[in-house]
Amino acid sequence: MHRKRDTREAGSRRGALWISVALLLALLAGCAAPAPPGGSLPAQPLPPLRTSGLTTDAIAATTDWSTSWAVENATLPTEAAGKHAIGELTKAIGRPPMTEMEGLGDGPLKRTNFFAAQRAYPLETLPRAGFLEAVAATSRMSSPREQAALPQWQSIGPAPMKNSMMGSQPVDVSGRVRALAIHPTNSNIVYLGAAQGGVWKTTNGGASWTPLTDNQPALAIGALAIDPVNPDIIYAGTGEPTLGLDNYYGAGILKSTDGGQSWTLLGSNVFGGIAVAEIVINPQNTAVIYAAAAASGVRGANSPPRGVFRSQNGGQTWEALLTCTDCNGATDLVMNPQTPSTLYTAFYGYGVFRTEDSGANWTQLTGGLPNPQQYGVGRVRLAISASSPQTVYASYHLMVPNQYDGAIVFRTNNGGAAWTQVSTGNYNFCGSQCWYSHVIAVHPQNPNTLFLGGMADYAGETLENFRILRVVVRTNDGGANWIDLSPNTAPNRSLHPDMHTIAIDRANPQVIWVGNDGGVWRSSDGGQIWENRNTSLATLQFTGFAVDPANDSVIQGGMQDNNKAFTTNGGSTPGWTAADRGDGGFALIDPFQANTWYGTRFGKTFQRNDQGPGFTGDWPFKVNGIDQQDPSLFYIPIAASPTTPGTLYLGTNRVYRTTDRGESWTPISGDLSNGQQYVSAITAAASDSNVIYAGTSDGNIQVTRNGGATWSNLTKAPLPNRFVSRIAVDGNDANIVYAVFNGFATHTPGQPGHVFKSSNGGQSWQDISGNLPDIPTLSIILDPNAANTIYIGTDTGVFQTANGGASWQPFNNGLPNVAVVDLAMNGAGTRLFAATHGRSIWRVDLGSTPPTPTATATATGQAPARSVNLPLVVRQQGGPTPTPTATVATPTATATGTGTSLPTNTPTATPTAVTPEGTVLPTATATPTPSITPTPSATPTQPAGPTPTATGTPQVQFFSDDFSNAGSGWPVSSDAACAFAYLDQANPPAGVDAYGIGVADLGQICFAPAPANALANGAFRVVAARSGVLDPSIYGLVFGMNSKTINASSQFYVFWVDPGGQTYALQRYSGGAWTNLTGVAGDPFISSPAVATGAAPNVLKARREGPRIVLSVNGVIVTEVADNSFPGNGFVALANWAGYGDNAISYFDAFQMNRVSQVYRDDYGSAGSGWFTDAQQECQAAYVNGEYRTATAATFICLYRAPTGEQVNGRYTTIVRREDTFYQTAYGLMFGEDGAFTSFYALFVVPDSQSYALTKYANGQLLGITWDVVNDTAWLNSDAVYSGTSPNKLTIERDGATIGIWINDVFVGAYNDPTPLTTGHFGVVNWASQFDTAIADFNEITVTAWDAGDAILRGVQPGQAHPLSIGPAGVQPME
Repeated sequence: MHRKRDTREAGSRRGALWISVALLLALLAGCAAPAPPGGSLPAQPLPPLRTSGLTTDAIAATTDWSTSWAVENATLPTEAAGKHAIGELTKAIGRPPMTEMEGLGDGPLKRTNFFAAQRAYPLETLPRAGFLEAVAATSRMSSPREQAALPQWQSIGPAPMKNSMMGSQPVDVSGRVRALAIHPTNSNIVYLGAAQGGVWKTTNGGASWTPLTDNQPALAIGALAIDPVNPDIIYAGTGEPTLGLDNYYGAGILKSTDGGQSWTLLGSNVFGGIAVAEIVINPQNTAVIYAAAAASGVRGANSPPRGVFRSQNGGQTWEALLTCTDCNGATDLVMNPQTPSTLYTAFYGYGVFRTEDSGANWTQLTGGLPNPQQYGVGRVRLAISASSPQTVYASYHLMVPNQYDGAIVFRTNNGGAAWTQVSTGNYNFCGSQCWYSHVIAVHPQNPNTLFLGGMADYAGETLENFRILRVVVRTNDGGANWIDLSPNTAPNRSLHPDMHTIAIDRANPQVIWVGNDGGVWRSSDGGQIWENRNTSLATLQFTGFAVDPANDSVIQGGMQDNNKAFTTNGGSTPGWTAADRGDGGFALIDPFQANTWYGTRFGKTFQRNDQGPGFTGDWPFKVNGIDQQDPSLFYIPIAASPTTPGTLYLGTNRVYRTTDRGESWTPISGDLSNGQQYVSAITAAASDSNVIYAGTSDGNIQVTRNGGATWSNLTKAPLPNRFVSRIAVDGNDANIVYAVFNGFATHTPGQPGHVFKSSNGGQSWQDISGNLPDIPTLSIILDPNAANTIYIGTDTGVFQTANGGASWQPFNNGLPNVAVVDLAMNGAGTRLFAATHGRSIWRVDLGSTPPTPTATATATGQAPARSVNLPLVVRQQGGPTPTPTATVATPTATATGTGTSLPTNTPTATPTAVTPEGTVLPTATATPTPSITPTPSATPTQPAGPTPTATGTPQVQFFSDDFSNAGSGWPVSSDAACAFAYLDQANPPAGVDAYGIGVADLGQICFAPAPANALANGAFRVVAARSGVLDPSIYGLVFGMNSKTINASSQFYVFWVDPGGQTYALQRYSGGAWTNLTGVAGDPFISSPAVATGAAPNVLKARREGPRIVLSVNGVIVTEVADNSFPGNGFVALANWAGYGDNAISYFDAFQMNRVSQVYRDDYGSAGSGWFTDAQQECQAAYVNGEYRTATAATFICLYRAPTGEQVNGRYTTIVRREDTFYQTAYGLMFGEDGAFTSFYALFVVPDSQSYALTKYANGQLLGITWDVVNDTAWLNSDAVYSGTSPNKLTIERDGATIGIWINDVFVGAYNDPTPLTTGHFGVVNWASQFDTAIADFNEITVTAWDAGDAILRGVQPGQAHPLSIGPAGVQPME
């Protein structure tokens, strides 16, 4: 278990840091210079146990085993779960497995070795952070807007697979279900966690399901928990907590606060690279959460501690309570529901522990339990009685050499003081597979009723009488008698083998849900009868598939754990038909006989179905001539000749050929590997029937040009020594060949890349991986209609290149974040199909574009004669949902917009603005409710003085550095605590010119002061990133410093961003003490979805204007704080904090210090300042008495652009009033305009109804960023608006994606646009009713800027006006 490290370990780790830094900062120029200004601070107080939990001592040094369980005194079950070989199958396969990458039978360990070994080769481990880093890199390659412009993928099933034979009974199945959680007050609401299919939700008892987490960084789910007080809060632990090698590790814990509509990733620094086995919530204080974490699959050498962790703030931060680095971690965790301070946990290799003080101290339980020093202890599962919590069950996977391998169940009735063995009816329910399929559950009202779920008991000697029994068994009397709840006598008395979870509805314990390798079932009578609930789950894990090239409605494929399935309608009905049985491997449809289908199971098998969709039984084996002694992969590759009918190929460690559709096989090669591996890919050329390419699992590519008589090894640089996944050959030229490689480039130093091309038949190769992330690449297909267009399937989805690999883009619009194991096209090349490992099959129509929504309105009544119709403002899709204020009664009839659905964020009674993710912005304040007849306030005084004009070029930029010049003045030295250096493109790891800060020890903070003068008020910006997904850094932007030297007398603010916790914080340092300006006293960190996790870069920005401090991350303002402690301090620095461990390294780039300056002002006193003045038909304007008068014809909006350039981010202010009119009008500010009036933002104010709307014009629609969900309108009421002809001062502050609104200096809301405009022209707007002209007078407009990149003279255009009209179909009545 985990011990505190001694000084030798600390010194070793410090040395490792400097090795890392030496690699990282390879171009450090010259010798270390004398230490520059700056320095470090010792560990500051962290949130309670934020990091120290990771070094908590675990087990007491001595434990008394004198009363432990002994095998010689025990009764061991003699009937074991497992498959007994069936005659026909044994005959077909012939012998047991020879290597870890092949196997006989359905054991998940052998099966999953196939999955992991191809990703790990040539090593035996997977990089802990490899998948997460690839996810982060993929997300950085294109914006959501760019992805949304691509053709959209559609799920086409199987959802589920219909009538799969379970023994002799047909049942519907889906993919592996790992976790289930039942809503505490609504039994029809259930959440489901799939192996690699994410979280799903049903609200109708399983009649239908909805996926919730398709775009999250991890779709492997190991645990689910629902907050018992607020059931809209759900936690999903990612990663599968078993040792199967296709059990993906996780990314952390996902949290939803809105019933699964949106999610935040928490704890990635703690749980990334491992798996969450269980989550429990304290029912008396639901902010306290415990999680058990374990290893998943093959873990890397740097895997983090595993064990029990606690959060006291709803998952924002975590502390380790009981951890180990020398074991596989915690397998289970249960809480005493009556005394939540008492918990029990179980560890691989150790057994059961108990705490009675909420995890501060743990005791290993011994009395009557097995001694782990004497017996092999594997996975241990726990269950606690809710009605009698002193009763706890523990099911041990025990391994006694030459005697026993399976489950032994124990029970305590006194909280763990003493244990006794429970009889399981002489049945070893999980057999030797207890490490995988092993679950127990106790009835919530009867402590003597226990459920056991495991493997299955396979009975019968022939396929005709084959039965699958005892998947779940139950005792009602503490083990004296047992009942088989799955006797396989009818479909509703059958369950799929390999049980993983049992959930009992506490509101109605007769309702039981189970999850297994075949999906999910529900019983309403305690388990006697089962309802199949695999109704719409698209979670099957495909191995391979085939699409009929002449009729793409016909698709068939094979799945891990779940035989084969097909559709003949292209998935228009998502339920596909099951065929064959056992595991499904690769698949083919004969290119010359469409009803002849081919497939494999596991091992050296080949099957042929001559009836296509007309046959759903067991496909005949065709293995004559295949040497069953050949080594092979678990799933062997197969291929069809595109030129010669009846000719097919398969691979063991050599290539076989049949010319009679599999009736007989002949080897046409020797061992094509290097002697220890297998053929992994085969492709026959379409332009030359004698040319066949083969790839191997150890990186060889071989070719025959004479039909197999001789072979040539084409393996040469730059091809990497990794698993060859697929080979593709150009349809017109057999010498143009592509190969894709699995695994990670980190495993083959000096041999990067995943996609390679040869134009000369393999004589030379070119790496065309371009900008692809380092991610296992699994499949490839060439577009027959575009020579340079290629698609590849990877562990993070599909990528496309349109230029032969020079550059790639993610091609995943609508596709879940899941491994794509196979790709296929229809014969015309107009449709692309993807088979996934966890989310079934998907299809995309190439060249299609997403539909453009059209706004419509439906009248619900006839407006009185004097009603005013303004154009309908359609709610922006995916936009924020501000909570509306109370509204004035409306006497006129209204129309209802039908262009979009209701927002996902439900408004509360408090009128605050929220972000799209539902996070209340700290700057929002409640807006008073106006009275029916508001009293206008005093008219603001008109400005006096000389007539100003637009200013010249602003002087915003104060200092900037892209770190391309290593002599620009930043620290370049190192000492025992800190290392500083420049990086450049010649020596990434950052990949660009950057600056690095390394921190040696946990808790230490290192500062690098900027080589610039002081700037007290300004905008400070930097791009920062960790050196890797699991780097322990928390990086920061420091400002308001009194000196460039850091010591105990320093004063400054620091804006921290923690990618590991997806949080940020603002702290003040003065007099040697830290003060939290965000969060709470003990923890300044606040969760925000704006923070990019892992190694993804974050843009930190702090804007300071006097006491006002505005912080943003990635263009989203996250908070605003008022503090004026250091009004004259102005030095700025960068900081790195080793917040989670030693060896913290962060990179910084694009550093800026900018003044906050007024860059434009016009009070319209001079008629020559350049604004539009003319008398068009719709839009008119003139300078009148020191004001800019605008007139807009009835039914139009007129847009008046300022006679200057763009300013994207800034503060725009104007004073405006309307002339007297009988009808209501609207006026406001325009900003973010593109120079052609085709896209812009506009703030509109209707003074007579005291309402306002923030809008975005795009694609011919005016979209509401503000939205009143109660009244279904973009118009929000505020008594900050002066009514009638009184002037209103309007202020817009735009910073990135965030737009804040002030009316008459009263803040009324801040909103985020998830797809912000990137242009910056600005001006004023005037909106008329449909009855009469509207006149609005503008007095003074100013623009204040803080971003040097937005030069006000960029793209200067003359003042111009533009009319905008939205037709009658887009109107709704307003008061």
